[in-house]
Amino acid sequence: MAALPASSPEQRAADLEQALIVLHQVAVAGAAATNEDDLIAQVTRIIGQGLFTDNFGVMLLDEAAGVLRLHPSYQGMNSDDLNALMPLGQGVTGRVAATGVPCRLADTSLEPNYLEIGQPMRSELCVPLRAGERTFGVVNAESTVLAAFTEADERLIATLAGQLATAIDRLRAEAAERHASLRAAESRSVLYRASQEITGSLDLERVYAATHRAVAELMASEAFLIALAEEDQAHIALVYAMDQGERISVGRKRMGEGLSGHVIAAGQSLRVDDLTELPPVVPHHFGGATQVRSLIAVPLRLGTKVFGMVSTQSYRPAAFVAEDLQTLTVLANQAAVAIEQARLFAAEREQRLLAEVLRETGAILSANLELAPVLDQLLEQVARVVPFDTGTIMLSEGEHYRVARQRGYDQLGQMAETQVSAMAFDVRATATLRTVVTTGAPYIVPDTHIFPGWVPAEASRHIRSWLGVPLIAQDEIIAIFALDKIEPDFYQPRHARNLATFAGQAALAVKNAQLFEAERRRVAALTALHEISLDVSQELDLNALLQLIVSRAMRLLNATA
Repeated sequence: MAALPASSPEQRAADLEQALIVLHQVAVAGAAATNEDDLIAQVTRIIGQGLFTDNFGVMLLDEAAGVLRLHPSYQGMNSDDLNALMPLGQGVTGRVAATGVPCRLADTSLEPNYLEIGQPMRSELCVPLRAGERTFGVVNAESTVLAAFTEADERLIATLAGQLATAIDRLRAEAAERHASLRAAESRSVLYRASQEITGSLDLERVYAATHRAVAELMASEAFLIALAEEDQAHIALVYAMDQGERISVGRKRMGEGLSGHVIAAGQSLRVDDLTELPPVVPHHFGGATQVRSLIAVPLRLGTKVFGMVSTQSYRPAAFVAEDLQTLTVLANQAAVAIEQARLFAAEREQRLLAEVLRETGAILSANLELAPVLDQLLEQVARVVPFDTGTIMLSEGEHYRVARQRGYDQLGQMAETQVSAMAFDVRATATLRTVVTTGAPYIVPDTHIFPGWVPAEASRHIRSWLGVPLIAQDEIIAIFALDKIEPDFYQPRHARNLATFAGQAALAVKNAQLFEAERRRVAALTALHEISLDVSQELDLNALLQLIVSRAMRLLNATA
């Protein structure tokens, strides 16, 4: 069908008048439109009824899927045809959308790229819908007549497409502005609420969770991570990790490694649309087998000090925009203050507990000078100061340290408990004890599996992290606390400091108990010698005297043992 058949001058005049009417109607519809779908449906009806009565309509580009979709108002198609998809670059419409160049076919059977949708058509005219340099769809007309479309038709439909594209672009800009305004209002509300929730808690876990909730409300957050630099500045603790709604245990990494190490070391925010663009930084993967595709990450800082990182991540590429990075920065700044406050509160609470334990321990130990009960009480109180799964107190015996008391090994079975209780270590051959004795200071083994000086034993196979602290009395190391955790990299400098403080009081208790034990043995020995001298002076028979001497000697040995 020809939209503007060129016959008599009168007919050409009538066709021109009809074209002008359509142009005016489309212009009016575009100016008055407030909804994109309604506008496209109205323009399709105006043009379809006034100019092109066969297949006619608009196809819009779905950029994410890379296809053209027929608008529901497309005329000449049944419901199944309306669900058809045209891949970008394929067919006439797909090629026009990809190139932005109009296409007019006099005979579709001669076009190898022609893809049929709906009833068979003989000719086709397709022009792009463009806003600036961006093509976001096509206007397409088809006819059952060969060579139905003229150059004049192409110019006319291109003009109409331009009017429609301008109106759609305006509506989309207005919708984006409204959406941005609504999102800004929602963001302000969420940020205010998040600020109250984040800064209103002194519990670290609540601060982490509140930060995560706020981020998830404002942007993509299929995966989320908070990482903090540890006190030794050599490691990073991945303290809060979520993947697809599930809390993930990640542990710690070395400073400078992975995304966390990069952001903390550089102190700069990062936005990545696709992780393939991120060499040489390789993020530490956590959660499921699928890798995230895009992320933003922001350092946690107080003043000039960077002490951590917050990152939200998505399994979709390019899931974040610049505004998301700004919003995450605001939340990270609030979280940084809250985390520091919570850490200070936790440290203060820890010191209060330590002071309380020291007072209680002093009271308990002052009432008991027996060495064995004193050692038991010390291990019991240590558990309140520093966490451990298994622990021992080893007493100094020259070049060896003998396990005098143990705790926690009963959970590993009778054999382990018996083996540990009988252990004695040669300081010269035991790297951990040698270091403690040589330096007179606490010593931490972050991971026994990679510590070359670790002494393997069946009863200690469970140990991954080890802390040793000397008990020093009168400038002499009289004992060593040895605490164990089944988790690698558990013990931190603060654990060593707290245990060293406790060990100062414990050393006095142990020394007093040892002095009391030594004095008791001395008194027992003197008593035994006095009794022997009395018995010997009263016995006149030689054989009986010898038997008496042997008997009293055995008593003396038992008294000094």
